[in-house]
Amino acid sequence: MNILIEPDSNFKWLWKKLIKTISTFPKFKLFLFSKSLSLISYLEGNKKNNLIKSFNTDFYKLIIENKVSSKVDWTKVKYIEKKYAVNLLYDVILTDRQLGKNFYVSAIKHHHSKVSKKCTINISLNLCVKAFVYWENIIKKNKINLIIGYGQGWGLHSRPLYIIAKKNNINIRNLVSARIRNLFYWSANEYGELNETLKKSFKKQKIKPLKNKKIESLKNILSSSLVEKNLIKSRTFLGFSKVIIKYTLLYFYRFFRNKEKFNQTQPLYEGITYLFNGYLNQKFINKIAKKVITPEEMKMSFFLPLQQVPESSTIGLSFMHDQLNFILETSLRLPPQYKLIIKEHLYSIEGRNKDFYNTIKNLPNVIFAHNYMPGEYIISRCLGVITLSSSAAYEAAIMGKPTIIFEKKPYIKELGHVLWCKHIDDLKGLPAFLNKGIFKNNRKVSIKNGQVFLQKCVKKFFSIEGDNLAFKEKEISDTDNDKVLKDLFISLNLKYDTKISH
Repeated sequence: MNILIEPDSNFKWLWKKLIKTISTFPKFKLFLFSKSLSLISYLEGNKKNNLIKSFNTDFYKLIIENKVSSKVDWTKVKYIEKKYAVNLLYDVILTDRQLGKNFYVSAIKHHHSKVSKKCTINISLNLCVKAFVYWENIIKKNKINLIIGYGQGWGLHSRPLYIIAKKNNINIRNLVSARIRNLFYWSANEYGELNETLKKSFKKQKIKPLKNKKIESLKNILSSSLVEKNLIKSRTFLGFSKVIIKYTLLYFYRFFRNKEKFNQTQPLYEGITYLFNGYLNQKFINKIAKKVITPEEMKMSFFLPLQQVPESSTIGLSFMHDQLNFILETSLRLPPQYKLIIKEHLYSIEGRNKDFYNTIKNLPNVIFAHNYMPGEYIISRCLGVITLSSSAAYEAAIMGKPTIIFEKKPYIKELGHVLWCKHIDDLKGLPAFLNKGIFKNNRKVSIKNGQVFLQKCVKKFFSIEGDNLAFKEKEISDTDNDKVLKDLFISLNLKYDTKISH
């Protein structure tokens, strides 16, 4: 079996062990791809294995070095779009932070990098063609049977690969954050779908008597309370000053020691301006946002949390590419007795402008909540949640709350108290959805289903710590790592009988 691995630097310790273990099986040949040379070097180690071959290609460098023509070969573009039944603008360019950043009204100042400044729509299309040709050659030459990644499948370097893989029926296994209790799982594809066994068990709903267990605090794997606290501190004058000093030092460090990063990041002045915009936006939000929402308002409101834009959770998993438009369309379709509670994402504030927040604040049926209000607090007290693909939807579903989600393949869609919308007009069915018997009688049925869902997930998923790893000095134990490897082999119907020590 020939396996192509797209590792992620956030969990490089996991990928190193995964690669080391799989490479001990003679029948497996591994191919590593990353646009980062430093990550490839780390994963390969000092002693290169004959069973491992690495690829290092960075299409963004072609933009920086002015090696991409602005004259589009439309014959090639049309050929690729017809062959793979895709739209390059929608399916590739808009899923990339740097190529697609000019298309986002709600994130005008997002990622003004050196790449995005030089990149036009024509250059983006030519790069898409290059990416498709590159991955077609890699797959054909190396006879790839399986692709393994971490939440991959989006952006210029990954999206064409996944499109080609699906066309050629190549298996995809993504390590995906399960959005609940710091859990991970091997998804069946790039959309994060559960395996068939788990999906069938939700559909059958053969529920055995359950013990009454309290649902603990639910947290997205990509966020930790310590990270959030540090971010909040950075929005004070003293904290902001420290951030600027740290950013400046890092900029010069990259200039002298890491040209790979330096060549693609924004210029120093623009980077500082970007951070300063976040500081000013926070002061503005402090003035206009509500810090207290009454219980009466909560009971008749849906929580709509904002997300990072552009981001894979927003772009790759939903048809919506602009959150301001999503808020406007949702507020117009909401029955008159309900309101929306909007809260900014902690990590997106630098990329907005004041007009974005003023527009939200001036909508008559919208409550603009302060971004320091805990999401769990709002979810537990509001009527329900409406979202593109936020973790808030999964938390609400587990709590038995009415949940409306626009994600492409939400794994909570089997729950009766979840309304899966494939188009914005599907919100017209909201009144009928809320009148379902499942929401009456103190939501006992939906709460029980949510608990069943959580317990089944806990048995199938495995725990890995997220951002908390950055604040720990001790080495991670092998317990979780072994479970990760075992679950991967199970998903491939292979026996896992080899263990490698650190």
